[in-house]
Order: sequence, then C-alpha cells, then structure tokens
Amino acid sequence: MISESTITNINHAVGEALMRIPDEETIVLATVVSGYAELVLLNPANSSYIDRLLSSLFTLAEFMMERGRHNLARKLVLLGDEIKRDAA
Repeated sequence: MISESTITNINHAVGEALMRIPDEETIVLATVVSGYAELVLLNPANSSYIDRLLSSLFTLAEFMMERGRHNLARKLVLLGDEIKRDAA
C-alpha cells in the first residue's frame, strides 16, 4: 500500500516543479499527477490509479529533465520507484 507520506512527498515535488517552471505545460502535468495522487489516497486498491500516477510522474520527470531540472527529475523518478515498491 502506498503511504500517505509518499503522497505528501509527491505533492511537495509537484509544488517545487510549479515554482521552478511556472508555465502552462507544468500546470497541466502537475494537475494530472496531483489528481491521480488524490485518487490513489481515496482508493489505494485501484491498480489503474497507481499505474496512471506512475505514468504521469515519469512524464513530469522527463519534462523537468528536458528543462535542466535534473535534481527534481531524479526526485520524481525516485518517488515513482517508491510507489512501485510499496504497491508490490
């Protein structure tokens, strides 16, 4: 099961992404990640939500990497790895 602290860490990373690159594309990607994080909290047994959260996290990580925000991208990837481990 995915812990609330993992979701909190995701929300912090999303907030950091919005602060670092405050543009429309970041807002869209961040909204998707936050939405699926909230759905996972509401229904942690729904593996579809977990899969979509992972996908959106990695998309945001790629976006950050492309814009030179390597540390934040790495943090997002590590959070995805944490989710995979917790969901197994």
